Amino acid sequence: MQQVIIEPVSNRADWIDQVEVRDDDTDALVDLTGAVIVLAVRDRKAQQQRLLAQTGDSSIVIVGTGVFQFTFPVSAMRGMDVSRAYDVGCTIQLGGVTQQFFIGSVNVLDGIVP
Repeated sequence: MQQVIIEPVSNRADWIDQVEVRDDDTDALVDLTGAVIVLAVRDRKAQQQRLLAQTGDSSIVIVGTGVFQFTFPVSAMRGMDVSRAYDVGCTIQLGGVTQQFFIGSVNVLDGIVP
């Protein structure tokens, strides 16, 4: 498992990011064929899930060997409270085993435009 700090994101734009998955021993990109990937963003104060992306609804797509992309549309981002940090976590189920890929945080900033 990795601990990460994600660069700040705006509440006035789509949040689209790509993530690499590498083998801990060999550093080779992992074949994600058939993987079930879930990424959640949780409000620290309320302990409530605010955003959810997953391969099951195509908000996470595998774009190549060892690389997946997640998307939170601006319509979801506009609902995020600004100038605060949120908890982020991601799990990957592959070959019948679920692993916590990373946990961390992200700050959501006010994008200013109406």
